[in-house]
Order: sequence, then C-alpha cells, then structure tokens
Amino acid sequence: MEAKITMEKFMKLIKRTAGMRMGSPSAVEEITIIRNNELIYQGTETLIYGNRIHRSAYLEHFYKVFDHDADLRRSVGRMIRVDVNLDAIAECESVIGDITDWEKMQSKVFCQVINKVRNLKLLQEVSNTEYLDLAAIYQLEFRDWKSYIYSARITKKILERMGISVETLHEQALSNMKKRFPYKIEPLEDIILNQTAFDREHIPDGNKMNLPVYVIQNRLESDGAAVILNKEPFEKLTDQVGANLIVFPTSVYEVMAVPEIAMNIPILDLKTLLMQINIECIRKEEQLSTHIYRYDRSANKLKILY
Repeated sequence: MEAKITMEKFMKLIKRTAGMRMGSPSAVEEITIIRNNELIYQGTETLIYGNRIHRSAYLEHFYKVFDHDADLRRSVGRMIRVDVNLDAIAECESVIGDITDWEKMQSKVFCQVINKVRNLKLLQEVSNTEYLDLAAIYQLEFRDWKSYIYSARITKKILERMGISVETLHEQALSNMKKRFPYKIEPLEDIILNQTAFDREHIPDGNKMNLPVYVIQNRLESDGAAVILNKEPFEKLTDQVGANLIVFPTSVYEVMAVPEIAMNIPILDLKTLLMQINIECIRKEEQLSTHIYRYDRSANKLKILY
C-alpha cells in the first residue's frame, strides 16, 4: 500500500501530539541524529523542564508499521509513554485506579535495570533489588482510553501501601516481563547488515563474517537489558555455542555476549573496549556498567569477571 503520510508529516504529527499530551512544561523537537557509527536516525527529542527527563525517539520503525487508514490520534497514542509522578496520583486516579490494590496492579508491574552507583539517590526512594553492580527497579504501565502508555515508578512508600514484599514485586515483574516482553537473541552481524541495508552477497566474504557476538534484549527493544535478570536466554545461548559466555552490559537497551572459547584477548583489554563503547557510542544516562560479566553454564550463574 502506498503511504498516505510522508515521513516528514509523520514526524510533525508525532511532535504535535506528544507536545499536546505532555503539556506546556515540555518541548518536543524534530531531530536528525547521526551516531558515532554514522547511522542516521529520524526522530523526535523531548525535554520536560524541571524534571531532567530527556528522551529521543527513533521513528523509522514506527513509520513502517503505521496504519495510515486508522484513527491517527489512536495510532500515535500507542507510541507515546507518559511518566507519572505517583506523588501527584490524585490527578491520574481516573486512569490508574487504586494503586494500593495489588490484585489489580500486579499484571501491570514491569522492571528495568540501571547502574547502581550512578543512581544512589534514586535507589533511596524507589523499591529495588540489587543484582551484581546493577539494580532492578519497578514500574506500573497502563493505558488510558486514548491508548497512551503511562509509566509510574514504584516507590518504597507505594510498595508499603500495596502491602507486599519487594521479593513478591520482583517475582511478579519477571513473570510479566517473560510473558509480554520475551527475550530475543540475534547475531550482531545480522543486526549490522539489517541496519546498513547491505546483503551478505554484496560484501566481500560476507558469508564468512562469522562474528561470534550475540545481542540479547527483549522483542520490544525497550529497557531490553532487563533480560539479564532472566537466566533462560543465557542457558539457551550456552547450549547453542557449547561454551561459557563473556557478557558485555553495554547499555540499558541490550547486553552482548561472546562465547568464552572465542575470546583471545586479555580481560583488561576487554574492559577497555567496553569503556570505549560506553564513552563513544552511548549516552551517559543510557550506560549500564563498566564491568564485564561471565556466565558459567555449569553453575547457571552470572558473575562479575572484571
């Protein structure tokens, strides 16, 4: 079907709808982003003044799946997530409902992982579970009648009002994550080829690339590094490659893994490589860890290697 809305008009529609939804304290701008790898992304960037929320949205994927014949407001609404301050819950009760009702809220709980050291102040306020040098934090996600996605972090005060333990919260969040945002494992070379629009046959020795690097994330590709809390993808990959894994926690969006038998460089050089990736390619707020992990298939456990 021929597109009825151009990419340029689509971006303007996103900008206008997001701006109206988030109100006057925010600014939504159209941008073209050229990352260090020289890939170019069309998208929007949002700044909510006073809240230090600064997000970019890359819109090519949304444009490809955009239903040009559907209600535009409803379609665009599915692409917007609004962060809710639970301290001002009275303004959102019509959408959220009673957040103290755990039976109604438990299906809406999800988790994300963040760097523990860089977020000490935040971790004093929100419910969390420590994992290696990371911390899992939790949020409620729900939709209103316009299909906007709302997200609200679960603070320690809210957890107390729910009347449950953080262990129960964590287990429920993992269960929901596995059902709604299942993991996926992709060879890095496939991702590179897809993003550069090259076919293997157009690259010299393209069929012999064999990069032993795998990207692990969720199918939504949002907060994808949370899959690190799930042992299943690591079990599956170690069975596939027949070896332990060296794991690079590169960003909040994904982790990368390499079979240990394929590594032939010193650990210190690996750590230097990870730090270079973090500095050169990833925004500070999106960086996950400067450590390197090792997954031991016999112990079925992930540990900090260096």
